[in-house]
Amino acid sequence: MSEFNTRLSATFRRYQAELVHVWRHFSHGFTQDKCAFAAGALTYTSLLSLVPLMAVTFSILAAFPVFESVTAELQGFVFENFVPAAGEVVSEHLQGFAQKAAQLTAAGVVFLLVTAVMLMANIDSALNVIFKTRSKRRAVASFLVYWAVLTLGPLLLGASLVMTSYLVSAPLFDDAAASMGGRARLLSLLPYVVETVAFGLLFMVVPNRPVRWHHAIAGGLVTALLFETAKRMFAWYVTSFTTYEAIYGALAAVPIFLIWIYLSWLVILAGAEFTHTLGVYRQDHLRDTSRAPRFILAYRVLRLLWGAQRDGDPMSANQLSQDLDVEPGRLRDVLELLAHRRVVRELDGGRWLLTRDLGRFSLRDLYDVCDPTLPRVAMLAADVKDPEFIAAVGQIEGAVDDAFGRALVTYFTQPG
Repeated sequence: MSEFNTRLSATFRRYQAELVHVWRHFSHGFTQDKCAFAAGALTYTSLLSLVPLMAVTFSILAAFPVFESVTAELQGFVFENFVPAAGEVVSEHLQGFAQKAAQLTAAGVVFLLVTAVMLMANIDSALNVIFKTRSKRRAVASFLVYWAVLTLGPLLLGASLVMTSYLVSAPLFDDAAASMGGRARLLSLLPYVVETVAFGLLFMVVPNRPVRWHHAIAGGLVTALLFETAKRMFAWYVTSFTTYEAIYGALAAVPIFLIWIYLSWLVILAGAEFTHTLGVYRQDHLRDTSRAPRFILAYRVLRLLWGAQRDGDPMSANQLSQDLDVEPGRLRDVLELLAHRRVVRELDGGRWLLTRDLGRFSLRDLYDVCDPTLPRVAMLAADVKDPEFIAAVGQIEGAVDDAFGRALVTYFTQPG
């Protein structure tokens, strides 16, 4: 029994240490990526984009007869589950605006679409900052991603409502759920399921780098739980404390709605940061090479890319990270450094390719790319006149050139 308690205590301490490490990584990233500031910027853009998004959503659903019976139900579902109770006035106005937007001319529709795409572009920018992605998609690829999110999102939401309506109206389910309140339970779980899938797809599709699906779903689930908790707490606060109504009167819905949009984006960005933390976190028993000098890591990267390219199968950043057992953020920095010096290049599919002939690229060339800290005689001529110092630097430079002068391929082709 004593041995069991000892093991249990050790396991608890290990997981506690890991949770603390994850929390520190998450909180540091949340602050460093300025998520609170990004949430404010997204709040401003959302005010301009809400009506266009609603108009696009309901227009897409109207194009499919199967969704005709659930359109009104969908509107109620969105406002009931994504806007707190105090937003009823805002909901009525937004529905009215969206109905008027559906009657616009072609030029007006184009403007609404551009505004909706602007919101997606800002979301794209914020998520790419969180996921440490510096390379941008091409304009056509970005537009296709935005359009896919704008079109597939409403369709998935409508499909989930149609499926739920079918299930709760099925005789078998209806009989089984009559005594247990299963219908109410299923409907109460629907917002969590829809939000988990929506946030998970957002975290997996929008960032311009590979995100593992189980990390995206885990991040989506955490975001959905935080979102529902924040919604209930905010609704309780608004209904319990009437400060805004006392100050603003009938206009109280406006600042309340602004605060809610800001809190929503804060939760979504926190979920994205958590998803990124899951992708870069390594347990303590794994070998941590993230602190190795860039020169050593770059050498190992080029060795893997050279072997993969020789076999005709370029590697992705995720594959490199797993094979090297190194933090993705650290690996991304080295890959972008090599790409800047035109040693490697990222393909559209997220895979990496050599662009230099490593038979003509020496170890000294790689050293100069990664850690150009060793002084060379050419650097000293203008500032240093001491001949003995210049001679010493020359000896060091000569020794390094002799040791590092061989091409990288000669190291890669050696056994071992």
